[in-house]
Amino acid sequence: TPLVESGKVYVQGAEGYFACLDAKNGDIVWSKSLKQTYKTQSALWGYSSQPLIDGDKLILIAGREGSHCVALNKNTGEEIWRTGTATEQGYSPPRIITHAGVRQLILCSPDAVYAVDPATGKTLWSQDYKGDNGSIIMTPIVFGNHLFTAGFNNRNILLELDGEKPGAKTVWRDDKKLAMSPVNVQPFAIDGMVYGLDQSGELRCFEMPSGQIKWKTSKPLGDRNLGSGTVFLVRHGETDRFWMFAESGDLIIGRLSPKGFSEDSRMHVIDPSNNAFGRD
Repeated sequence: TPLVESGKVYVQGAEGYFACLDAKNGDIVWSKSLKQTYKTQSALWGYSSQPLIDGDKLILIAGREGSHCVALNKNTGEEIWRTGTATEQGYSPPRIITHAGVRQLILCSPDAVYAVDPATGKTLWSQDYKGDNGSIIMTPIVFGNHLFTAGFNNRNILLELDGEKPGAKTVWRDDKKLAMSPVNVQPFAIDGMVYGLDQSGELRCFEMPSGQIKWKTSKPLGDRNLGSGTVFLVRHGETDRFWMFAESGDLIIGRLSPKGFSEDSRMHVIDPSNNAFGRD
């Protein structure tokens, strides 16, 4: 996703070419090859996580050995700090939270969920994580003292964040009976409930922090579950209404609440142009 800020547009390609453009005329202000700069290879499905701006810093997922995440000067592209080692970059974007009175940059790799000081890149805490096929995609969800993230092959993890100082401990992990394991769709947290698509294709609602599933349904996609089923979710303001775009080419207006999913309207807007996972 391109990032627009202060008259500049920041864009990134799947093979790690990163550029800062002038928003008025498209001229290149600066550019960088992440693969060449950090002597790495792109992840299996390429570079996919959007960058984050924090003051004068542009924070992005970059490399592997010692450079999983880097901070660059957003105006010049010069490196400010680098941090983290990972077997592969993963696809989860960086996120900054304030917890225990401390700003913490939350990072997810196929090997760990960890936090660093966004000013310096110094590690604050880390918990092991196993991302099959290097797949950790979603932006972590924080609710109170708990952080949830998950990914392909029924991987999921709930962390309890220390309320007194930067730190975390694992509450549960990789439990198929709890929460969900999203692949392509970012879940939403609303009033202690999380809504999203599990890798099974089920639309689910689960409770934070217990992970208990309140309800599940295949209805946005059909009468049966479709593996890696995809229905992109866009929340309508602060309401319970969502715009949903399904892999079938249907645009759906529906509502998500602790009681369940209800459909208000549906329109077929485009036919699928290819097939995947044994279905058109």
